[in-house]
Amino acid sequence: MKKLLCITLGLCFLGIADIHAAKSAKKTDAKKGVLTEEQKTTVKDLVAKYDTNKDGKMDKDEIKKMTSEDAAKYKSLMAVVKKADKKAAKAGDKTTETPAEKPADKTESPK
Repeated sequence: MKKLLCITLGLCFLGIADIHAAKSAKKTDAKKGVLTEEQKTTVKDLVAKYDTNKDGKMDKDEIKKMTSEDAAKYKSLMAVVKKADKKAAKAGDKTTETPAEKPADKTESPK
């Protein structure tokens, strides 16, 4: 009976840990600015549904024509993407330094 109880409790703890890990992964992806495949599909569907000028992008007028539920989804997904763009821009600013931007060498050459 004790073995059965231990096995049952162990499986419950493993299940809880697995659920927690899955939720953490989704939060981590959102923090990184990475959309899941499901989220990417949602964005594509919303663009296909509301993109009246068929340029593949949503402008302010098209977003205004969305239902409140669709607009909320779209804006939350685009917030994730914008966060990723900002992080990429910051990382790019730090790593892409042209020679003109580098500080001059302060050692004087002997005359």
